Amino acid sequence: MKWKTLLAIPMLLAATAQAQVNSVNAVGMVKINIPANKLVFVSLPFVTETTTLDSVIGDQLTGAGNSGSSDRITIFNTTTQSYESFWKVEGTNTSFDDKWYKDDGQFPPVAADVSILLGAGFWIESRNGSDQNLIISGEVPSEDSGVDLVEGLKQIGFPYPVAVNINSPEFMLNDIAVGAGNSGSSDRIIIWDIVNQSYTPLWLVEGVGNPTFDGFWHFDDGQFPPTKADIEIGPGVGFWFERRATGNGTWTPTKPYLWP
Repeated sequence: MKWKTLLAIPMLLAATAQAQVNSVNAVGMVKINIPANKLVFVSLPFVTETTTLDSVIGDQLTGAGNSGSSDRITIFNTTTQSYESFWKVEGTNTSFDDKWYKDDGQFPPVAADVSILLGAGFWIESRNGSDQNLIISGEVPSEDSGVDLVEGLKQIGFPYPVAVNINSPEFMLNDIAVGAGNSGSSDRIIIWDIVNQSYTPLWLVEGVGNPTFDGFWHFDDGQFPPTKADIEIGPGVGFWFERRATGNGTWTPTKPYLWP
């Protein structure tokens, strides 16, 4: 996937007449390439004022007069451990145009009621014959940001608009993930390979007593000794986290930049 952080604009906010109290926010944008007729796994690395699809995605991507032809956004519901899909109405010359709706076969279509939060991952399915660009924007997190994890599968992303290597100290998913001496028992990260349209699963080695392996993510490819994964996740890129450990938790990587 091609990604690019486009903009970070410091904005001075307000002061009172009695005492000047300034706070500084930065607005950022990430441009993500959506190849023609491909599945792309993206995430939201910004804080947004509203969290609906119509505000986070808005009038982007390519809609249609029917759900079978429109680009789709698909989100995994962690409660039901199942998918929910949404489509964009376009070209009907009605008040429904340029908005997102549930892909549930209802007519008239039902407005999308899903929320996209900081650190959430989701699928974009392009049904367009041409490449597109998706712009995701919002406030750059100014404090350490947490992503809630659940037992089972969840779509997530690094909650800051920067690139990060999964085995770097900044990634810090190791702090809450539970590793093991075998890939069948470890929590897993599952990366989407946009070129091959296939998954690359990773597992966290723990407890083998070798500092070369313990505490690092490795390819879940059956190799012995395991191969350490050297994968960089770009801003706005989503991935699966499969929690095989019991119970929920929160992943809170330290903000990897000095601002503010």
